[in-house]
Amino acid sequence: MLVTTTHCSRQDLPDFSTYSDDDFEISWTGHAFVPGQRQGHDSIAEFANRLRCESIESVAVQLRGVYLCLVRNLATKTLDVFVDPAGLRAAYRTPTLACSSFLEIMNLGSEHYGAISTKGVVEWFALGGLYFGRTFATNVNTIGRDQILRFREGQAGYELVSKLDMSLESQPVIGRLDYFQSLAKALDGADVTVDLTGGVDSRYTAVMLKHFGCQFSVGLASRPDHPDAIVSGQIAKQLGVSQILVDHQWSDLEQEIRQVYVDQDGISNPISLFRPHQYVRELKRQGVDVNVQSIGETYKDWPWYQDFPFYGSRETNLQRFFNYRIYSIKLPKETLHADLRPLFLQWPDQFVQEMEAFRYWRNTTSYDAAIVFGKGPAAISKGITCRSRFVGMSVPFFDLDLLREATQMSPWKRPLDRIYRHDITRVNPDVAKTKTIEGLTVSDQGWDMLVDSLRMGKFVSKRVLKVAGRKLFGKSFFQTPADSTQFLHEVHRLKLLDDCVARLQRHKILSNEIARSVVHSRAGAIITLGLLLESLGDSISFGD
Repeated sequence: MLVTTTHCSRQDLPDFSTYSDDDFEISWTGHAFVPGQRQGHDSIAEFANRLRCESIESVAVQLRGVYLCLVRNLATKTLDVFVDPAGLRAAYRTPTLACSSFLEIMNLGSEHYGAISTKGVVEWFALGGLYFGRTFATNVNTIGRDQILRFREGQAGYELVSKLDMSLESQPVIGRLDYFQSLAKALDGADVTVDLTGGVDSRYTAVMLKHFGCQFSVGLASRPDHPDAIVSGQIAKQLGVSQILVDHQWSDLEQEIRQVYVDQDGISNPISLFRPHQYVRELKRQGVDVNVQSIGETYKDWPWYQDFPFYGSRETNLQRFFNYRIYSIKLPKETLHADLRPLFLQWPDQFVQEMEAFRYWRNTTSYDAAIVFGKGPAAISKGITCRSRFVGMSVPFFDLDLLREATQMSPWKRPLDRIYRHDITRVNPDVAKTKTIEGLTVSDQGWDMLVDSLRMGKFVSKRVLKVAGRKLFGKSFFQTPADSTQFLHEVHRLKLLDDCVARLQRHKILSNEIARSVVHSRAGAIITLGLLLESLGDSISFGD
């Protein structure tokens, strides 16, 4: 999809669904719903009805899901372009156009994308993601979760309009139970797969959707003998649903990685997305309409551990949060070419200053905002967008009302997964007793809570030691051994990886003295940027 004026024909939107009436023409791609309605056409019709009474700035936040939407107002002759309120469906803008694809803009040439951003390159290698709407190009930004691009007939470019009522401090319209009930209704009639691991968050999603009558299978990208798959299978039997397991395979690894690079739109890590990419393709092959993921963990206290036990304090330390939660493993400065090192040394202070946008009245809310509005669009959204090119995606815990409910409750309700435990135990006490991969129940009964609290102390101690290991030795202790060692070994042997390293060295991005261990640890980042530069040819310029 490429939008430069209000005239955007059906031929321009081959993968979009459409709705039209006497007032509006609405096109959308992805999973979109209004609470109380089925996803898709029924919800968009209700959305159009609300647009007749309220401005789109007010109504846009009421459309839930993961989507990209275009609304043509036939009376005002305007075309509004926006994404979901969490910003999980990545879409892009230059000063003159909007586009669903980053690579499509890059293929238009430097007159549209500008130059390769040195700041973006530094951040990409340091964090493995791009924050605050940045991309690899100086003239290209992501469309923000709170932004509407308004194109007017007869005018070049667009007006940038803000959605209303996007704050975490506003009262939630619906709580978590009402939300899952409305989501179950929205998914009625669709072929749904819920990702179910051996953890707590995905179990909560599966239990709640089952309780409210949603029909679904559970799925996982995993080997059958992996602990996650075993626990997931146990829960599936208790819920009476089928399980889909997809382990990653590779025959022509280089060609497959190139395909993942294209499908993830050239702005994510094709190594980390390799298995999920095969998984979601299998879901599409099996006819799945919507894949439900439980990323978010906003009802848990893990983003706050660095401030324990001072939860809910008015003292927010964004520098410490950056050091422990965003940039915990430092990139050796020798990784980058000498020309980039001055920028690399300045970058952390500049990044922390930008994080002031996430500062709220208490530390816990500030850290939550940094995770969901910082890391969410920067890293999580790219994988979600890659999947959404194959099936619709639902990510409940990033819904704005659930974020509000979680961040506004007492911080002391979130440790020990108390919210999840309470709801799951009330709905399905048998499932609550089934242990997670950590050996914990999700029951809120007294004895279970006591035993789990003692076990949780051990896990918290391990987390502390892992953080200490990162800070003191640059590595993590107590990590679960990767089940993809052979896959990574094959990746590290690829000629493609060596070619990308050489290309980035020629363009004075990587140092000629870069350690092989760093090449291996940043293989996905190297391949992504290397393939992008390969596609641009020799006419590459760099800018800030």
